[in-house]
Amino acid sequence: MSGGQIQRLGFARALYTKPQLIILDEATSALDAATEASVASSIKNVGGETTVIVIAHRLSTIQDADQVHVMDAGKIIASGTFSEIRKAVPMVEEYVQLMSFRDE
Repeated sequence: MSGGQIQRLGFARALYTKPQLIILDEATSALDAATEASVASSIKNVGGETTVIVIAHRLSTIQDADQVHVMDAGKIIASGTFSEIRKAVPMVEEYVQLMSFRDE
């Protein structure tokens, strides 16, 4: 099995139990774009049933989150949608520009 397949299997197993909360810490950091999209789709599909906390540096992972919290030096410095924090936090906008990411 590939690393991506193992991660998808682990995610499927976690969802099978219908938990109230799932915490994903850099869950897509080692995935290719296609596999990341598949995992992101799975996360969207559990919306409303399960609270999913995603810890991520990859912007595409958090783009569609209901709420994004930006931390700096161990403190939350901003909260909102991706578009809101992108406008409110210069550090996020700089990261967006560095990654050539498009907010669509």
